[in-house]
Amino acid sequence: AEWFTHCTRMVPGKYVTYHSLAEAYIMMREPEKAMNACIDGIMVYPDVSFFTTLDTIAVMMHKTFNRHWQPRYCEVNTMRQVTMPGNIPNSYWQYYATAREKIADQCDSSGVIVKQAGFTDAKYLETFSWEFMLKRSSAESDHPELAFARKMEAEGMLDCYCFISMYHYYLHDQFSDFVKREPEKIRRYIGEVLIN
Repeated sequence: AEWFTHCTRMVPGKYVTYHSLAEAYIMMREPEKAMNACIDGIMVYPDVSFFTTLDTIAVMMHKTFNRHWQPRYCEVNTMRQVTMPGNIPNSYWQYYATAREKIADQCDSSGVIVKQAGFTDAKYLETFSWEFMLKRSSAESDHPELAFARKMEAEGMLDCYCFISMYHYYLHDQFSDFVKREPEKIRRYIGEVLIN
C-alpha cells in the first residue's frame, strides 16, 4: 500500500495504480481506504474493474453496491456526431437522441455548455440529454428503468449518474471537466448513494 500510494503521487494519471492500491487495502482489511483509492481511480478513468472492486468493498463493510447502469438504446450524444440514429426501439431514447440539436449551439466541441441557455442549468450535453429525456418521457407511462435517474435528478445528482453510473468513453472530455469541478460531489455519490 505504501509503494502504490507513492506511485499514485508520482504518476497521478495512471488509474491502474489506484486499483492496485485499493486491492492492497482490501488485503489489509481496510475497506474505507480501499473505497477512497477506488474513488480516486474512478476520477482518473472509471474502468469497470473499479466497480467490481467497490462491490467487494461494500460486502466487507456489510453494505451493498449498485452502480445503477442500464443499456442505452441509441448512440451517445457527442458534438462530433454527424448523423442521428435511425429506429430507436425504446421510445424515450428518441428524446435523448434529439436533445443534442436543442443545445448544440451552446456547447464547445467537447460537449461542455459554455453559453448560458435559458431553458436549462445543465453544464454538459450529456446531462442536458438525460434531463430532456426524463422531462419528455414523464408525459408517457413512467418507465421503471428510469426511476433511479429521476431520483438523482430530484436530488441534484443527475450529473453524477450520467458520468459515473452511465460512463461511456465518448463522454470522457465532459467527464474530465466534471471531475475538476465536482470531486467532492462524486465522492458523496459513490460513497453514500451507490454504496449503502
